[in-house]
Amino acid sequence: MNLKQLLHDHRIRVQGVVEVGAHIGEDIPPFIELGASKIVAIEPNPDIFPALHETAAAINKAAPGRCAVMQAAVAHQPGRAVLHVANEPQSSSLLPMTGHKELYPDIKEVKDIEVDVVTLDGIREDLAGCNILKMDIQGAELHALQGATEFLKQIDAIVIEVGYRMPLYAEAPLVEQIDAFLKDHEFTRVHSETPYSPYWGDALYTRNFIASTTIGRTGGLGNQIFQYMFLKVAHVETGRRVLTAP
Repeated sequence: MNLKQLLHDHRIRVQGVVEVGAHIGEDIPPFIELGASKIVAIEPNPDIFPALHETAAAINKAAPGRCAVMQAAVAHQPGRAVLHVANEPQSSSLLPMTGHKELYPDIKEVKDIEVDVVTLDGIREDLAGCNILKMDIQGAELHALQGATEFLKQIDAIVIEVGYRMPLYAEAPLVEQIDAFLKDHEFTRVHSETPYSPYWGDALYTRNFIASTTIGRTGGLGNQIFQYMFLKVAHVETGRRVLTAP
């Protein structure tokens, strides 16, 4: 996914990023290149968390305080939960494998460990200044979103792994369920890709906006001021972003 171009096309400027399911932090440098001044990386697997911590430490050496890490899973309620750890760590999940076993028989669950669980709403104060949410937690994305209904109000774009056709993990939602949930919270799927499999891929959701293609182009100064005031009032009443021509 050419995230830089997509965010530019939708006029979204990266301020801060929350990455849920950060693995060892390989996506952190690309977000810094996109302009993120703050990154919060969350990863529950204790086997790979030290590598994520090292990635963050290297970044903070050059820019102190830029990257924070948290060892926890994210779901719809806080507490403790079982993480099903796979021999390929990126396939580990709070949900047991189902269809995943058929598609990738060489990837297996090797152990279960108990991990801390947080909600994004519960740690919202630590996420201040972040307007991009990236989520790759192997089928548990909807649960995480259900615990983020307040946090989502500060988010402009969501990059998320989605499933198609059949669940790869037990009770994992398909893309239509993610679409429906995020629609209720003023987000629309604007792009999706399935480069590796027809059963899963990545999607970009952006906050719904109010746009004007005429302001600055039609009417006299008074009329344009009226158009602008109307857009600003609509923004205050709905919370939607306002887009206008340059």
